[in-house]
Amino acid sequence: MIQYFRNIIPRLAYVYKEYIKPLGTALKKFVVDLDAVFKGEKTWLELIKGNKAVSAAIAAIFGGPLFVSIFTAAG
Repeated sequence: MIQYFRNIIPRLAYVYKEYIKPLGTALKKFVVDLDAVFKGEKTWLELIKGNKAVSAAIAAIFGGPLFVSIFTAAG
């Protein structure tokens, strides 16, 4: 059992360091920039250009069903 924890803890630390922490940083920057857009300090285009990864993720999550429904209605 101890050996199991000796293997899993470094792997979890690696996943946190390489994937979760950068994602949190990117999301924080996106939220701060979104607040600047609502205050009129930035434009929507600046928000999208400055946060390409988050913008692409949001478009992939919410845009998929939208495009499917548009093409279904058009076809």
